[in-house]
Amino acid sequence: LLILMCQSNRTIRKFCRQFILPALGDEVLNLPTEGQKLRNKLTRMMTNPNSELKTLSAKLLFVLCKESVDRLIKYTGYGNAAGLLYDFGLLGPQHNINKEQYSSDSDESDTESYKKIRDQYGIDGVTGRANIKRNDDAMKDWTEERKMVEVDKLLNTLDRAMT
Repeated sequence: LLILMCQSNRTIRKFCRQFILPALGDEVLNLPTEGQKLRNKLTRMMTNPNSELKTLSAKLLFVLCKESVDRLIKYTGYGNAAGLLYDFGLLGPQHNINKEQYSSDSDESDTESYKKIRDQYGIDGVTGRANIKRNDDAMKDWTEERKMVEVDKLLNTLDRAMT
């Protein structure tokens, strides 16, 4: 019912979008599935094994994005949206078929903090998260000798797998 109401009424869609998909800012520093906001929970549901729950949550987010594939990917990441896009045949070049049904994109959803993060780090389209270099180098404290031993182990494992 909420999906149909958001599809047919601009005011309802805009009101729901303010609560479910507020303008992005520092949220892009985390994965779209991390967090307790409604957007995070609905994005997690998009990969749920329950097909009805998965479809309805993805469809609601898609409608709130004015059925714009690019905007859906921006909010959820391509990896989370791939199932919906495949199911609805939206992976091809004509993916914004119903665009005339919605108002123009004049209400830009990029906040200043989102633009700053996007320009500084870039946004990974698959994960929907900023490309910040993480300093989680597991081999940071390893000696060169230990690294060579691990390389030898890896090469031996690959050799066994290929034969």
